[in-house]
Amino acid sequence: SKAMADYFEGCHLVDKTLPAKNISNWLLGAASAIMNATGIEITEFGAKVSPEQFTRLAILESQAVVNAATAKSVLEEMYRTGDGADEIIKRQGLSQISDRPALEAEVVSVISNNEKAVADYEAGKTEALKFLVGQVMRATKGRANPGLVSELLKGKLEGK
Repeated sequence: SKAMADYFEGCHLVDKTLPAKNISNWLLGAASAIMNATGIEITEFGAKVSPEQFTRLAILESQAVVNAATAKSVLEEMYRTGDGADEIIKRQGLSQISDRPALEAEVVSVISNNEKAVADYEAGKTEALKFLVGQVMRATKGRANPGLVSELLKGKLEGK
Protein backbone atom coordinates (compact mmCIF):
# COMPACT_ATOMS: atom_id res chain seq x y z
CA SER A 1 0.00 0.00 0.00
CA LYS A 2 1.06 3.61 -0.40
CA ALA A 3 1.01 4.11 3.37
CA MET A 4 3.28 1.08 3.89
CA ALA A 5 5.65 2.36 1.20
CA ASP A 6 5.73 5.78 2.88
CA TYR A 7 6.52 4.22 6.27
CA PHE A 8 9.23 2.09 4.65
CA GLU A 9 10.76 5.18 3.01
CA GLY A 10 10.64 6.99 6.36
CA CYS A 11 12.58 4.12 7.93
CA HIS A 12 15.10 3.99 5.12
CA LEU A 13 15.75 7.74 5.39
CA VAL A 14 16.58 7.37 9.10
CA ASP A 15 19.59 5.13 8.39
CA LYS A 16 20.62 4.44 4.84
CA THR A 17 23.37 2.03 5.96
CA LEU A 18 20.81 -0.50 7.19
CA PRO A 19 19.94 -2.77 4.26
CA ALA A 20 16.47 -2.06 2.88
CA LYS A 21 15.80 -5.82 3.04
CA ASN A 22 16.14 -5.73 6.86
CA ILE A 23 13.50 -3.01 7.12
CA SER A 24 11.28 -4.80 4.62
CA ASN A 25 11.55 -8.10 6.51
CA TRP A 26 10.65 -6.39 9.78
CA LEU A 27 7.69 -4.59 8.22
CA LEU A 28 6.33 -7.67 6.48
CA GLY A 29 7.03 -9.91 9.47
CA ALA A 30 6.81 -8.62 13.02
CA ALA A 31 5.09 -5.30 12.29
CA SER A 32 2.48 -6.91 10.03
CA ALA A 33 1.84 -9.55 12.69
CA ILE A 34 1.06 -6.81 15.22
CA MET A 35 -1.15 -4.97 12.73
CA ASN A 36 -3.04 -8.17 11.84
CA ALA A 37 -3.50 -9.16 15.48
CA THR A 38 -4.82 -5.74 16.44
CA GLY A 39 -6.75 -5.04 13.24
CA ILE A 40 -4.96 -1.78 12.44
CA GLU A 41 -3.32 -0.25 9.39
CA ILE A 42 0.26 1.01 9.03
CA THR A 43 -0.80 4.60 9.73
CA GLU A 44 -2.10 3.61 13.16
CA PHE A 45 0.99 1.49 13.79
CA GLY A 46 3.17 4.43 12.76
CA ALA A 47 1.39 6.69 15.21
CA LYS A 48 2.63 4.44 18.04
CA VAL A 49 5.98 3.31 16.58
CA SER A 50 7.64 6.01 14.52
CA PRO A 51 9.92 5.11 11.61
CA GLU A 52 12.82 6.39 13.74
CA GLN A 53 11.93 4.03 16.62
CA PHE A 54 11.31 1.12 14.25
CA THR A 55 14.63 1.62 12.48
CA ARG A 56 16.48 1.90 15.79
CA LEU A 57 15.18 -1.53 16.79
CA ALA A 58 16.22 -3.03 13.44
CA ILE A 59 19.69 -1.54 13.94
CA LEU A 60 19.97 -2.96 17.46
CA GLU A 61 19.02 -6.41 16.15
CA SER A 62 21.48 -6.17 13.23
CA GLN A 63 24.25 -5.18 15.69
CA ALA A 64 23.40 -8.22 17.86
CA VAL A 65 22.46 -6.06 20.85
CA VAL A 66 19.33 -8.23 20.96
CA ASN A 67 18.50 -11.41 19.08
CA ALA A 68 15.62 -11.62 16.62
CA ALA A 69 13.18 -13.24 19.05
CA THR A 70 13.86 -10.62 21.71
CA ALA A 71 13.57 -7.85 19.14
CA LYS A 72 10.08 -9.06 18.22
CA SER A 73 8.96 -8.88 21.84
CA VAL A 74 10.56 -5.43 22.15
CA LEU A 75 8.58 -4.29 19.09
CA GLU A 76 5.36 -5.51 20.69
CA GLU A 77 6.23 -3.57 23.85
CA MET A 78 7.06 -0.50 21.77
CA TYR A 79 3.63 -0.72 20.16
CA ARG A 80 1.91 -1.19 23.54
CA THR A 81 3.74 1.54 25.44
CA GLY A 82 5.13 3.95 22.85
CA ASP A 83 8.56 3.65 24.52
CA GLY A 84 11.74 3.37 22.46
CA ALA A 85 13.71 0.18 21.94
CA ASP A 86 16.75 1.30 23.95
CA GLU A 87 14.57 2.18 26.94
CA ILE A 88 12.70 -1.13 26.88
CA ILE A 89 15.88 -3.19 26.44
CA LYS A 90 17.55 -1.41 29.34
CA ARG A 91 14.48 -1.48 31.61
CA GLN A 92 13.88 -5.20 31.06
CA GLY A 93 17.55 -6.24 30.92
CA LEU A 94 17.17 -7.78 27.46
CA SER A 95 20.53 -7.08 25.87
CA GLN A 96 22.16 -10.10 24.29
CA ILE A 97 25.07 -11.75 26.07
CA SER A 98 28.10 -11.96 23.78
CA ASP A 99 30.73 -12.06 26.51
CA ARG A 100 32.86 -15.15 25.75
CA PRO A 101 33.96 -15.94 29.32
CA ALA A 102 30.41 -15.64 30.65
CA LEU A 103 29.04 -17.88 27.90
CA GLU A 104 31.90 -20.37 28.25
CA ALA A 105 30.90 -20.89 31.88
CA GLU A 106 27.31 -21.62 30.80
CA VAL A 107 28.53 -23.96 28.03
CA VAL A 108 30.70 -25.93 30.46
CA SER A 109 27.78 -26.21 32.88
CA VAL A 110 25.38 -27.40 30.16
CA ILE A 111 27.90 -29.96 28.87
CA SER A 112 28.44 -31.39 32.35
CA ASN A 113 24.70 -31.57 33.06
CA ASN A 114 23.66 -33.19 29.75
CA GLU A 115 25.79 -36.30 29.33
CA LYS A 116 23.31 -38.07 27.04
CA ALA A 117 23.15 -35.18 24.57
CA VAL A 118 26.95 -34.91 24.64
CA ALA A 119 27.26 -38.66 23.95
CA ASP A 120 24.71 -38.35 21.13
CA TYR A 121 26.69 -35.50 19.56
CA GLU A 122 29.93 -37.45 19.86
CA ALA A 123 28.18 -40.41 18.19
CA GLY A 124 27.45 -38.23 15.17
CA LYS A 125 23.94 -37.04 16.02
CA THR A 126 24.37 -33.37 15.13
CA GLU A 127 20.80 -32.58 16.26
CA ALA A 128 22.10 -32.90 19.84
CA LEU A 129 23.99 -29.65 19.33
CA LYS A 130 20.70 -27.81 18.84
CA PHE A 131 19.44 -29.26 22.11
CA LEU A 132 22.59 -28.10 23.91
CA VAL A 133 22.34 -24.62 22.38
CA GLY A 134 18.74 -24.54 23.60
CA GLN A 135 19.86 -25.45 27.11
CA VAL A 136 22.34 -22.56 27.16
CA MET A 137 19.63 -20.23 25.81
CA ARG A 138 17.32 -21.45 28.55
CA ALA A 139 19.98 -20.88 31.23
CA THR A 140 20.53 -17.32 29.99
CA LYS A 141 16.80 -16.64 29.61
CA GLY A 142 17.19 -16.32 25.84
CA ARG A 143 19.81 -13.60 26.07
CA ALA A 144 22.87 -15.53 24.84
CA ASN A 145 24.18 -14.93 21.34
CA PRO A 146 23.12 -18.23 19.70
CA GLY A 147 25.86 -18.15 17.06
CA LEU A 148 28.55 -17.70 19.68
CA VAL A 149 26.99 -20.40 21.87
CA SER A 150 27.04 -22.85 18.97
CA GLU A 151 30.67 -21.99 18.21
CA LEU A 152 31.69 -22.42 21.87
CA LEU A 153 29.82 -25.71 22.20
CA LYS A 154 31.43 -27.13 19.06
CA GLY A 155 34.82 -26.03 20.29
CA LYS A 156 34.38 -27.70 23.69
CA LEU A 157 32.80 -30.85 22.29
CA GLU A 158 35.41 -31.28 19.59
CA GLY A 159 38.28 -30.46 21.96
CA LYS A 160 39.38 -27.28 20.21
